[in-house]
Amino acid sequence: LDASAVAVLSARTVECVAAQLACFLGGWTFVPLDPAWPMGRVAQVLAAAKPSIVLTQTTALASAVKTASGALGVATMVLGDMLAAPRGEAAPAPRPAVGRDPAYLIFTSGSTGTPKGVCIGMEALMAHAAGAISTYALTSRDRVLQFASPAFDVALEECVPTLLAGGALIERGEDWVNDPGVFLQALQSRGVTVLNLPS
Repeated sequence: LDASAVAVLSARTVECVAAQLACFLGGWTFVPLDPAWPMGRVAQVLAAAKPSIVLTQTTALASAVKTASGALGVATMVLGDMLAAPRGEAAPAPRPAVGRDPAYLIFTSGSTGTPKGVCIGMEALMAHAAGAISTYALTSRDRVLQFASPAFDVALEECVPTLLAGGALIERGEDWVNDPGVFLQALQSRGVTVLNLPS
């Protein structure tokens, strides 16, 4: 890919979703990365995707990316710092991704070798989102659990259709999956109406 790719190294957070939407609206290819990955895998993906910048969840992650990516010399920025930064002069209006424009670049697990990138176009993402809205009968009253890692494409199936339908995304706590009782109680207390749990 060219410099229009933006990598996001973050857990399930509001800032991660905001960065995802900013990529779509700005016409940049969203490249999700998982902070649970070993830094060696992160470096492999960055070498293949060649993003213009990596947005990270923390300063520590930004430093780790710089160390792991070495000669790639990739620029990094912390998501919270980016969102809180003072606005400068108005930038040219972005051109949202449409049709066959790349929407996101997702990488295989690499279990059989080097992770391979698969680029998904905006048209395909929107068609899938429309299908999910119809299949799950999503409405603005729904509260959908954001369960999957942002670097797993199921996360986009959780986020994009929900937001298009006007529903609410509920971020999964890291400790919820350690105990079925805790998980069920958390779903109930947060009023979750839709969850997608890949087996």
